[in-house]
Amino acid sequence: EQFCEMVDIPPSYKLDNAHGSCKEVNPQEIGTKINIEKIDNIDTVNMIVALTMKISLSWYDKILVFSNLMPDTYHVIPNEKMNLLWHPFRDIVQENAIIGEIEYDKQEMRVYGNITEMSDFTNPRENRRFNGSCNPLSLTLRMKIKYNCEFDVRRFPFDGQRCPLIMRINQRRSKKLRFIDEGNTIYSGKKIIDQFSIEKIYRKATYSNESTEFKVIIQ
Repeated sequence: EQFCEMVDIPPSYKLDNAHGSCKEVNPQEIGTKINIEKIDNIDTVNMIVALTMKISLSWYDKILVFSNLMPDTYHVIPNEKMNLLWHPFRDIVQENAIIGEIEYDKQEMRVYGNITEMSDFTNPRENRRFNGSCNPLSLTLRMKIKYNCEFDVRRFPFDGQRCPLIMRINQRRSKKLRFIDEGNTIYSGKKIIDQFSIEKIYRKATYSNESTEFKVIIQ
């Protein structure tokens, strides 16, 4: 089939900035979920925690128009199109991750066909159109990552530790962003890692005019 494009990217599209939604919310909300699949290693000598985890982010992009979608269904966006689109992970700083110790395993961008518009009958293609301002995009990344964690082992082996994992986005003048916590942080790994037992996992999203942060604390 000819002209069977899923994503219509206008020539004026800017890859380096968020574009907002039909709600015109400022700051723009970035839905955030984290699934810690396993804790690979806890290194108390070098004060490092190594994880395998998935990060899922969702947002709207009002500049885009989607076609050929099934309503109420997720559709995978091809990688060649994904590379042409802005997404929150482009702006995320892993605050206390070790530089050079982030290994990406898999990433997938999807769009959810939610609200369809009337076809433009002056356009001979007559596609069903889904405006990006009301049909959400989502990006899921699976990665292996190492974080710095300051261990206080003076009471070892009766000590308790709290290791934070911090994602930050520095604000821009044109469009501010805000992490929104969507559901519990899931931990599906072992409860006993080396000499430690994994207890509660907390999460917290914060926002200011300078930055927005999403923090996960492993106890």
